[in-house]
Amino acid sequence: MRRFVLLVSICLFYLPAATAAPTVSEFVDGFESRSGFLNLYIDHDAGRVYVAIPNDLGELIFQNSLARGIGSNDIGLDRGRLGDTQLVGFVRIGDKALLQAKNTDYRADSDNFIEQQAVTEAFATSVLWSFKVVATSDSAYLIDYTPFLLSDSYDIAATLKQREQGDFKLAEDRSAIYMPMIKSFPKNSELEGLLTYTGKGAGSELRRVTPDKSAVTVHVHHSLVALPEAGFQRRAYHAQSGYFPFDYVDYAAPIEADLVQRTIRRHRLEKEDPSAAMSPAVEPIVYYLDPGVPEPIRSALVDGASWWNQAFTAAGFENAFQVKFLPADADPMDVRYNVIQWVHRRTRGWSYGMSVVDPRTGEIIKGKVTLGSLRIRQDMLIAQGLLSPFKPGVPNDIATAQMKSMALARIRQLSAHEIGHTLGLLHNFAASQYSAPNERGSVMDYPHPMLQWQDNQIDLSSAYAVGIGAWDKHAITYGYGIVPPEQEAGFLANLVDEARQAGMQPIADSDARAAGGGHPGAHLWDDGKDIVASLENTFKVRAIALSQLGEDSIASGQPYSEIERVLVPIFYLHRYQTEAVTKLIGGVDYQYSVKGEVPARLNPVADQQRILAVLLETLDAEFLNTPAALLDIMPPAPPGYQRSRENAPSLTLPYFDPVTAAEASAEETLKLLFNPSRLARVAQQYARDPKQLSVQKLIEQVLDKTIESDRPGGMPGEIRKRVNLLVIEHLLMIAWDGSHVPEVRAIAHSTVAELGDDLEDSRSVFDRYLAEMIASAEDAGEFKRRDSVAKIPPGSPI
Repeated sequence: MRRFVLLVSICLFYLPAATAAPTVSEFVDGFESRSGFLNLYIDHDAGRVYVAIPNDLGELIFQNSLARGIGSNDIGLDRGRLGDTQLVGFVRIGDKALLQAKNTDYRADSDNFIEQQAVTEAFATSVLWSFKVVATSDSAYLIDYTPFLLSDSYDIAATLKQREQGDFKLAEDRSAIYMPMIKSFPKNSELEGLLTYTGKGAGSELRRVTPDKSAVTVHVHHSLVALPEAGFQRRAYHAQSGYFPFDYVDYAAPIEADLVQRTIRRHRLEKEDPSAAMSPAVEPIVYYLDPGVPEPIRSALVDGASWWNQAFTAAGFENAFQVKFLPADADPMDVRYNVIQWVHRRTRGWSYGMSVVDPRTGEIIKGKVTLGSLRIRQDMLIAQGLLSPFKPGVPNDIATAQMKSMALARIRQLSAHEIGHTLGLLHNFAASQYSAPNERGSVMDYPHPMLQWQDNQIDLSSAYAVGIGAWDKHAITYGYGIVPPEQEAGFLANLVDEARQAGMQPIADSDARAAGGGHPGAHLWDDGKDIVASLENTFKVRAIALSQLGEDSIASGQPYSEIERVLVPIFYLHRYQTEAVTKLIGGVDYQYSVKGEVPARLNPVADQQRILAVLLETLDAEFLNTPAALLDIMPPAPPGYQRSRENAPSLTLPYFDPVTAAEASAEETLKLLFNPSRLARVAQQYARDPKQLSVQKLIEQVLDKTIESDRPGGMPGEIRKRVNLLVIEHLLMIAWDGSHVPEVRAIAHSTVAELGDDLEDSRSVFDRYLAEMIASAEDAGEFKRRDSVAKIPPGSPI
């Protein structure tokens, strides 16, 4: 035993001493350094980036974003798109440093640390990454940031799979630090990685936008941001404020108070002289335009963005909102800049306004506007179809002048709209209800072009309004107006009351987007206060435009097949006004009332039978018929001009199919009209008031317009057959679809049974075919619809 102990002692004596960890200065010797909020060190030889974490760093903000995207609206991974914004902190444990995301949804707004700690310990946090500590000093430790930057932190692989674009995974050997975008500034550090994903089974959309379908390369950007300085003043949220709520659960709230605390999201804006009615801002809000935008679009975007200064002036600020061009050496991903970015995609798609928001307070740190570059071309196409301007002998620049004027007017409005979101504002889809003539109540609405006509000539001169709306000025005053703190509650209450007295109220997405929505004023792309009159006006504009479509609709040198591309947005021009009018059926008027202001009242829309009569004109076979002269001059597309989803649906490919094109339009009307929620409301409104439209009467009016009406000949007769088929299919779906309430299903059952008997006795072969459909459904006790139902081409965004 004694010999064994001696042997062990000798062995231990000769073990090499543990190597001391290098200091930060020793480790980074020879590396390129970039000093700032966090000091960054780049090892160019190894392709790695290191970050020095001060021992006393505390909390900071982590922003994940996509610097270079895929170029597909359908996939959604756009250049400049923001990911999650998180409050984080580094926790060092031995040779590890954990990046821990704090749970800001649950907290205790209390001065009692123990009370705060009780909430902190009750809810989970998330460790986003574990870094290796490679060196230390007295004041900081150094981490290798490379593995995190080259990880799938943006969930690219999951997004591709979710969008049915294939099974891909990150290829580490094809990914690297993107050195030019490793930067550090006094209040933020910016890092970027070039990431490649490899895999199989690439979907059709991905194949169209990548050089190699098996490899997709993007750039992911990380921003590490110092917390904003103290002093940001939160502002109370109100249901009618028009702002995005910033909310969290406060377990320190008194038991008689609401647990959920709600304020608004907004930029920090202070007056140099808070007591002055008008004062310059201490630091104005500045938005920077992407220099990659071409003229004349660039000037239009600046004009539209600059409208917001009107609203800030109304709120008591002098030149507090400014628009400038992004400096040549600036990075649009840099969190210091509010940016309006011009983004290209293969197909047209949505523009959007997003923000980097302090997770603690709701303060907007960075506004990020993404404008899809193809939107303006869609407006050009709509104007082209409305005007058919390429008359013989008319130079192209003259022919396209009105088209360009309308499209640029739209892009001004779009610029203002998306910036509004980054200022904290929600959509307001009811603004058209309180718009003055030739004006818009709010740029936060979705505007359909105001289309006027005289002597069979369409006028686009007032298609889109100029300037900010009355609601926008009100909303900016609510969010940014300055009053002494003790007066703020009364100031905000008065603003809400003034807006109500002026007839202004906001109605947001949840009430307007739903197919079964019923608010009479909340519609996407509607036009005017009287939407029934707007639909009738659209009928006339559509008829004028269709009568003029032909050779004059395309420029010299374009294939005749391009006429169909111009035809589509005109043929379906009524789609948005139709949707708006449909919401009046079973519609209920209301506003976002709170107790203590005005009583909440839900008022059914009056005269729904008359409204339905106008709506059903969209099912008329003559209305849905394509002019014969057009059918004669629209051949299939030549090589190089492929059909796309923007074309009308066709069962006669490669030829244009007027019957199926009409079917797609009629299907939209019936799908909206027979929505389960809508029919349930109609039934209940009739039960409360027999003067209202009933489900039975609604179905009868549809049948009077379609199956039981006179049968036209020729092409309208073929269209009528297809519309009648749709009506029977929808009635069978109501009868056997469990999503409809039983009392509505009972009416549909009775109706189709009677129809089956009548159609069976008809001399028409097609009628007897419909009767067999009904009989088959009754025998099976279920109805399975055909797969070939025509779908209308994409409409939004316009």
